[in-house]
Amino acid sequence: MTIIMTKPEKYFLAGYMLFELAVLPWLLQQLIDLFSLGWSAAALNFLYFLMNFLAVVTISGRFLVNSLKCAVKEPEKLLKSWIIWFAVYWVATFAVSTGIVTFYPDFANVNDASIAEYVDSEPLLMIIGTVFLVPTVEECLYRGLIFGTLRSRNRLAAYALSAALFSLVHVVGYIGVYPLPLLALCLLQYVPAGLCLAQAYEAADNIFAPILIHTTVNAIGMIAMR
Repeated sequence: MTIIMTKPEKYFLAGYMLFELAVLPWLLQQLIDLFSLGWSAAALNFLYFLMNFLAVVTISGRFLVNSLKCAVKEPEKLLKSWIIWFAVYWVATFAVSTGIVTFYPDFANVNDASIAEYVDSEPLLMIIGTVFLVPTVEECLYRGLIFGTLRSRNRLAAYALSAALFSLVHVVGYIGVYPLPLLALCLLQYVPAGLCLAQAYEAADNIFAPILIHTTVNAIGMIAMR
């Protein structure tokens, strides 16, 4: 049986998700400016990761605890989903990326480039943020909340919307900075991840399957950037 969120968890998490996307980045920047802290962009980014992590874990506490209990009872199912869907993710992402580069040899993912700059500036903070904080936040939001809520009503819509929003959140901050065709290609590069992570959640009946995959992917990315 798939571990899903309660209605209060869904409502509070949906409200926080809107706050996170629309208000929190601006609010943090205002506070930094107000107190003249002079933080780097990487440090501010880490603070954003940390606040999201604390809020999402607090709101989704019951969901995460029940998921962990399920993972302890059925570790084989969790590990199988982790391994299989990580492999599928890697192959699918490689295929999409190869296709993009074949037609656009100068293509570079703008989000990856931004993260690489942050890693050069604050490597420890970015490793902690991207490897240990971000996966839990994004999996609770895009798989636990969006996919988990829609799946019982329309499975196809659950996959499509959760993957689309997951992809969009990685490029929306760059709108107006980079050309839209470039951002569309960057968005396309994230679609396999969104689909595979949702499938891992469904296959394992447990949110920790996509969290583990996401953590593994981000850890490999950090190693590659170093």
